[in-house]
Amino acid sequence: MDLTISVLTYEGEALLPDCLQSIWRQDPQMDHEVLVVDNGSTHPVDTILGRAVRLPHNIGNIGGMNACLKEASGEWVLFVANDVRLDPDCVNTLWKYRASLTQPVLYQPDGAIDNAGLRWVWPGYGIRKRAFSGNGAILQSIPSFAATCFLLQRRVWKELGGFAEELGVSHEDIDFALKLQKSGYGSFVNTEASATHLMGRTIGRVTRVPLSPMYRRAR
Repeated sequence: MDLTISVLTYEGEALLPDCLQSIWRQDPQMDHEVLVVDNGSTHPVDTILGRAVRLPHNIGNIGGMNACLKEASGEWVLFVANDVRLDPDCVNTLWKYRASLTQPVLYQPDGAIDNAGLRWVWPGYGIRKRAFSGNGAILQSIPSFAATCFLLQRRVWKELGGFAEELGVSHEDIDFALKLQKSGYGSFVNTEASATHLMGRTIGRVTRVPLSPMYRRAR
């Protein structure tokens, strides 16, 4: 199979249906599957279409991301958080212009750019890139990607040891981007592909402990 479109959800009854609708409207032109990984929600997920994997308990956002890639059947995985809505033809455009890891441009609901990747300053503070280069290139190198919606080759994910679950709840994207860079792969944004991000609607739902101390330790 070429591609798995994998959605991670936890207690996401209010978010998941619209996310899946945006995926089902895509009409991907490659052999693909839709996979929903339920991160130990109270009530089982009903995907209607696609395949569902229910984890026995919540293993956190980073563990859930790894589960999305581990359970995938495709050679490539498009990871989608349940607070993301794919814009028309996002999947086909990402697929046509892709590298080892490629994210779409993410927009806020008001139409402003949420991010076109991340830049970072030591010790790992992520700063959203609110614009992309005007050089006309569709695939553009970025310092780091946003672990909200991205296309990743499973072989590369395995080679680099997956996302660092010891970080707790954050900074796994910057950590993985540094590993990509060190291994000669890199991170990229596809400026022709886009999705809407509902801005942090999921981070507080993937951990049962206070976010701030864990965020500071990860940083």
